[in-house]
Amino acid sequence: MIWVLYGEEEFLRMARRKALLDELLKDLPRDFALQTVRGKAFTPARLTEFYEMAFGSPYKVIVLLEGESLGKAELKALATYFQNPSPTNHLIIEFHQEEAPSLPKREGIHYEKFSRLPARKVAAWLEEQAKAMQLKLPPESVSFLVEAVGTDLRLLYQTLQTLALSGIVLTPTQIAEALGLHPQYNVYRLVDVLAEKNYPLAWEIFVYMAEDTRSFPVASILWSLQQFYQRLMVLYAIAGKGSKLTQEAIQQKLGLRYAFQARPYQIAFGRYTLREVQEALRVLYETDARMKGLVGARSGESALMLHLATSLLRRELPAL
Repeated sequence: MIWVLYGEEEFLRMARRKALLDELLKDLPRDFALQTVRGKAFTPARLTEFYEMAFGSPYKVIVLLEGESLGKAELKALATYFQNPSPTNHLIIEFHQEEAPSLPKREGIHYEKFSRLPARKVAAWLEEQAKAMQLKLPPESVSFLVEAVGTDLRLLYQTLQTLALSGIVLTPTQIAEALGLHPQYNVYRLVDVLAEKNYPLAWEIFVYMAEDTRSFPVASILWSLQQFYQRLMVLYAIAGKGSKLTQEAIQQKLGLRYAFQARPYQIAFGRYTLREVQEALRVLYETDARMKGLVGARSGESALMLHLATSLLRRELPAL
């Protein structure tokens, strides 16, 4: 049997690979029954190893990682193997790419794609993981975790493992304390005060984050704020200025998982103009380009956070 695992969501790919290995190897001695090869180490000449029997085992499982690094000659050799695979051994190949690799498709070859999850599906996944760990996460806590940590599944899973030491029922305040975050100075609160146009408090939160970019990486803050302003832009496009919207109506229009998540959009909808939303998005995209070195000179995380704050809130840095 052959499994081709591909897609850019590495955490889910790795989880699937682990599950396959547990199923295929069971009580077999892994030192003999498991062979791991990385893409750059694979050559067409090594194809003969895929047919070799394992010592002291009825079959072996070959795992070929980093398939995206394979060249044309290596892919051609794999295609040959796909046409005539070992009748006993198993092969698992991973590709960190969204496109399906150009390899043969036939009976006994399984292609499985693992794309990055949108924020709404991340929330559902987070709830499932918490349940498996016997943790109780209220909807507010799920939303808080996604806003504070981001949508990286590996980081979210590690965070859940850390939180499991703090108790079974986890409120946003308990999570903030467990992660060493200020109960009010966090991404969740930042979105709220920006929705309210409470710029003085937003400035205080940005400054707090700039002093601890390890807990508040700029990339994570940018993602959360882009989500907020992009959804606000969508709301203006589909509802029109002047509309009176309930949280439930906004939840439905924006496809939010919980009604309470619509609260900042309901507040901001009556306070922002469309032009202000567009300008906020421009600032966020410019900061993202600056972070990636595409615009201006590279700067440290703290300086970049303050640049974002001064540009978004349109205020000057305090004199030293």
